[in-house]
Amino acid sequence: MKLSQRCKTVFLLALCLLIAVTVAAQDWYFDDETEFTSGQLRYVVDNDRNAAECRGFAEGHEAAAVSIPATVSHSGRSYKVVSIGEHAFDNTPVSSVTFSEGLLVLRMSAFLQCPLTAVTVPASVTLIEGGAFLTNTMTEARLLSTDLEMGELVFGGGMERLYMSATTPPELTNYLAINPDNYQFPLIRVFVPKGSRNAYLDNEWWAQHAIIEGDEEQALTVTTSAVGTLRQAIASQGVPLRGVNHLVVSGPLNSDDICLIRDSLTSLFTLDMSQAVIRKLPKEAFRGCRFSSIKLPGTLQDMSGSAFILCPNIEELVVPEGVLCADDLVSNCPKLRSLDLPSTLVSAQRFLTAYNFADDGSTYSCTVTCRAFFPPKAGSYAVFSYGQTDIKVRVPAMSQQAYASATGWKDLKQEPFSETPATITVMGRQELSTDALPTGFSPDLSLVQFGSYGSYGANTAFGQLTVKGS
Repeated sequence: MKLSQRCKTVFLLALCLLIAVTVAAQDWYFDDETEFTSGQLRYVVDNDRNAAECRGFAEGHEAAAVSIPATVSHSGRSYKVVSIGEHAFDNTPVSSVTFSEGLLVLRMSAFLQCPLTAVTVPASVTLIEGGAFLTNTMTEARLLSTDLEMGELVFGGGMERLYMSATTPPELTNYLAINPDNYQFPLIRVFVPKGSRNAYLDNEWWAQHAIIEGDEEQALTVTTSAVGTLRQAIASQGVPLRGVNHLVVSGPLNSDDICLIRDSLTSLFTLDMSQAVIRKLPKEAFRGCRFSSIKLPGTLQDMSGSAFILCPNIEELVVPEGVLCADDLVSNCPKLRSLDLPSTLVSAQRFLTAYNFADDGSTYSCTVTCRAFFPPKAGSYAVFSYGQTDIKVRVPAMSQQAYASATGWKDLKQEPFSETPATITVMGRQELSTDALPTGFSPDLSLVQFGSYGSYGANTAFGQLTVKGS
């Protein structure tokens, strides 16, 4: 069917109007020559489109709280404030900002490194360019627009919660946020409208974060029927792997199950495996996992092989009693501040590799508690450190002298604690004098088999313990 000439004309006029509106939304021409001051803020205008862009504070003005008006008047004309310019408030003391409905664009690095903690962006905004809120102090943002474009690295590494109104996710081509101090990428809670989770997960960059439908995080408790069945146990509850935020798992596990947690459950904030059953973790078991809390199985014996590497959020790690080997345990975990090693530990070679990420010369700090009566084998070092470190090692008071002379331990700052171990685990030949022990102290001195772990050979006893009476 052919369109009449009149219909064609109406159609072309409508199309031109649509194009004009689109251009007006994102491609104004703001003439630097038109700059003026209103209140404490600077503006430039596009006279043809009756639009204004805020360029930041006027000379000699700064404030912690800023309110961007819907309109601004100059020379008898009123202009709609449609844009915040590039680097407009870059490195200024703005800790609170209020936007008016009608704002359309936040340009690149508009609030770069401002001490903002939260922000609400109005529904009228259609474009937020890269770095607009790149500041590590901001923890929460609400984006009310249902039709939004976003640039790269809009937010900083402190971002925790992002509330989206758009059911169709803005197309991302890079990470949503980054910590500019250490180049770590945070796991952000992204709350999306119900029914839109899969759409966000289909974008590889949105899928780097925890996509949560509605307001409640997804907690799941599962029990495996046999090793290798964790995937089926989660699927039976109708929750996608990347939709699980808190997981409690019990029952037998194997390396495939651990790798599933590492590679597929990428939205986990907490992981409780205390009732699970597994003896040995696979190499790099939790590499890159961004959970902040983990409880490990009490059945573990071997955790060697860089179990925790590149885990940016974990702050505390308790290695359960029964673990014998923890070689290369932790590396590149910048938030780790407490590491608790069990009394059963016999091998801890390079158990902590500490990195100082800060550009400001600050010191990486971690307190290690080692409960083993005899210093675990550490090779040439127990802690391998890059940069400035302040690592304190708490050791049993009765073993302080042994740690002070042990290879790999003697150069560390030590602090004794008075607890006495319930068991004494031995590797190699050790001699124990009862003269050095508290009265009435009678630990379990039974030897255990090391099995086929590590470099100690199959079915080799840890060692021999000679007890000398007083």
